[in-house]
Amino acid sequence: WDIPDLERGLLICGNERYGIDIEAQAMADVVVKIPCYGFKNSMNVAVCFGMIAYELRRRHFKKSKMTERQEPVSFAQERPSDTLS
Repeated sequence: WDIPDLERGLLICGNERYGIDIEAQAMADVVVKIPCYGFKNSMNVAVCFGMIAYELRRRHFKKSKMTERQEPVSFAQERPSDTLS
């Protein structure tokens, strides 16, 4: 399977049994299908998302020449200590 290089995108993951609706696929610029070998004809949607998200992240780091050891920017906000119980 291959994922083209994209500057921006929206990752839509389909139902494990039925996939993505035909109309939604028709609106997409790119549709990626991960092949399954053996007796199974579907893969857990969370696993598929993780595989594709990891590959996109890996490519981003490669393009920006950022190493895996550098700390990525975190968008999480810390909660003030007075709100913790």
